[in-house]
Amino acid sequence: MTEKMLLVESQGLGLVPWDQVSNYLVLGLTYFFKFFIIVGGAIPYVFQYAEIHHRRNASGFSLFVCLALCVANILRILFWFGKRFDNALLAQSIVMLICMILMLEIAVRMNRKHTAKPLRKSILIFLPTLKLGECSSTSLVLNISIIHLRSNGAPL
Repeated sequence: MTEKMLLVESQGLGLVPWDQVSNYLVLGLTYFFKFFIIVGGAIPYVFQYAEIHHRRNASGFSLFVCLALCVANILRILFWFGKRFDNALLAQSIVMLICMILMLEIAVRMNRKHTAKPLRKSILIFLPTLKLGECSSTSLVLNISIIHLRSNGAPL
């Protein structure tokens, strides 16, 4: 078996435009890291989504974490309009907001299957006699509070 050795002459290395190669390398690494800045925060939630979908149960998943992250990302997006920052961070906020909306959707859908109908609560419950044109917003809030107390079994 014959072994061949690769020889590189110093004159040949001088023909390579190293400044352009280094610029392309830096540009490639910059985009690579910006991509992971954008999607890095959402990657764990992909596995969480798949697990909830596979188990058909979202117990143990906190909706308050989704709420906090949705509010934080909405505020960050709104802040961008006032004081511009890097577009990768804006894209990260948009990706995380979409991810949190999807997580909220699957968690609510799966929790709904495991919650009995009488135990479900809604903010859209109105008294049958309530007519929106005939009442003020104060009486509407009072009526909704009464409905909430009645649904909890509290005496009035």
